[in-house]
Amino acid sequence: KIEEFGPGNSVVGERFLKYYMRQSGVLRSGEATIAKALDDCDLETEMHQDLRETARAALDRFVDRDNLPAISAGLKKMFVALAMWTARLRGAVNRDKYTNRLFHKPQSEIGTRLVKQLYRLATGIAIFKRKDEIGMDEYKAASKVARFSVPDLVEDVVRNLYVRKRGEWTTSSEIAQWTRLPPETLDQLLRDMHLLDIVVREAGNLSYRWMLSRALVELMEPLGLYTRERVMAHG
Repeated sequence: KIEEFGPGNSVVGERFLKYYMRQSGVLRSGEATIAKALDDCDLETEMHQDLRETARAALDRFVDRDNLPAISAGLKKMFVALAMWTARLRGAVNRDKYTNRLFHKPQSEIGTRLVKQLYRLATGIAIFKRKDEIGMDEYKAASKVARFSVPDLVEDVVRNLYVRKRGEWTTSSEIAQWTRLPPETLDQLLRDMHLLDIVVREAGNLSYRWMLSRALVELMEPLGLYTRERVMAHG
């Protein structure tokens, strides 16, 4: 799994952005995809041909490097903030596996490589669609890739805190119930996220209470990362 190799690499930057599609934890979440695969079982030759033609069309598309799709100042700021958010959540906390002591002060990548990768992805999509300007559709595609390049445990906690209790203190037991993570795993994860300034904490009666840091929430507000999830959660 890619998360096993991510912490060390994310600090120094990576040549390629690791990304994979995630499914929800619901048992029947992949049912439609599996049923479609079964329906297409006897059409693999035609499907492979369609994929080859699509790939060829993308690679053969003429690109005028002096006339690339434009991007507005507002959308450019969103890409910068998106890269900063992604870099923060991909931050590394390296500990000794025997003593659990930190090797060095936790840090996040700066995000310069990330913003270039996400912008180039959006530019490529706009070129393929023959668009003169990068728009929200291209941004949404890039933001989805950004989300799915973040370690899934971290993204799961951030998503639940932002969607369910943004700006409110939350107990570890509540977060464990939402994410279905074992208490030991969640405790270590939250401590690492606290070191990276992703969450803040205060002492409760029996354990810490947690909340997304104000800086992270302010960074996320204009990005529209969890709009659909918030609508589903709050109606």
